[in-house]
Amino acid sequence: MWRKSRDNRWTAWLVVAGLGLVVAPPLLGQEPELQIPRNRVAHDKAVSSVAYSPDGKTLASGSVDKTIKLWDVKTGKEQATLEGHTDAVFSVAYSPDGKTLASGSVDKTIKLWDVATGKEQATLKGHTGWVLTVAYSADGKTLASGSEDKTIKLWDVATGKEQATLKGHTDAVRSVAYSPDGKTLASGSFDKTIKLWDVKTGKEQAK
Repeated sequence: MWRKSRDNRWTAWLVVAGLGLVVAPPLLGQEPELQIPRNRVAHDKAVSSVAYSPDGKTLASGSVDKTIKLWDVKTGKEQATLEGHTDAVFSVAYSPDGKTLASGSVDKTIKLWDVATGKEQATLKGHTGWVLTVAYSADGKTLASGSEDKTIKLWDVATGKEQATLKGHTDAVRSVAYSPDGKTLASGSFDKTIKLWDVKTGKEQAK
């Protein structure tokens, strides 16, 4: 990518700069030099998702290396590594109270983790494709997950049971987000559409 053109090199500079990396501006005929802070390199493969804890003190990162890491935002030090998924972790999300972390994976499962201990609390199974996104409702009682299988599932966090499956997208669901009042769920898909769902009924509100 670096060798295509000077414009491409500057585009790449902006991308890595946005990730917090220090990049030396390219000189004519030279390639940029990347200086990566050591405390930000701990995953063995690409980082696919990051999420702040509600109090802003901790950052969670999910990676293609199958792990989730928790970081102390103030010091930049790694606090814990959560292991249990058998394939890439594509999405992480904190519960509103910050006590639980949800993760969605290529292994088609969602895991709930106790943040204080780093231990797995539950594994939610039901999707038939990669789990690409997870999101908590504002009250923390429900978790929504979007998948490569074109569906969205709503889960009861306390019991780990599936409450509903929302169908309507014609391609993978890449992102889900609850409205502040928790009554509506928005979903974005590779089918180029955004759908709004009535959480109570599971019916699509808008196309």
